[in-house]
Amino acid sequence: MSTKISKTAPYWERTADINGEFKELKLIDYEGKHLVILFYPLDLINTSQKQEGLGLIRIPLLLDLIHHISKDYRVYLEDQGHTLRGLFFVDNKRILQQVTMDDLPVGRSVDKTLSLVQAYKTNWFYCPATRFCGPGTSISCF
Repeated sequence: MSTKISKTAPYWERTADINGEFKELKLIDYEGKHLVILFYPLDLINTSQKQEGLGLIRIPLLLDLIHHISKDYRVYLEDQGHTLRGLFFVDNKRILQQVTMDDLPVGRSVDKTLSLVQAYKTNWFYCPATRFCGPGTSISCF
């Protein structure tokens, strides 16, 4: 499947670390909700959140050890054996609305991500990255 903005997001189902427990998770579990998908390479390999000493992280961490999801979302670097840092915003109808991909040294901004989510949820034409856009911004991600 190809990853294209304004098209249906590639489907996935995998095991996820949710609040320190491993559970099965599917894209359709987020049907009707806005979703941010993050690819965070080379961290938490073969360990749970508790084993890494991270404490409770309130977002599911999806395991993609065989790289099917990262390949479907086109962030997998075949020659290096790992993914780029990727951020994908999927709307409540499972349509891919936004894609950001960065090389490993580049981080991401939570504030900018929340601003993007709010902009898409409210259909704003412009939402500055330097502030939150509107009250009650919420985010579901893994």
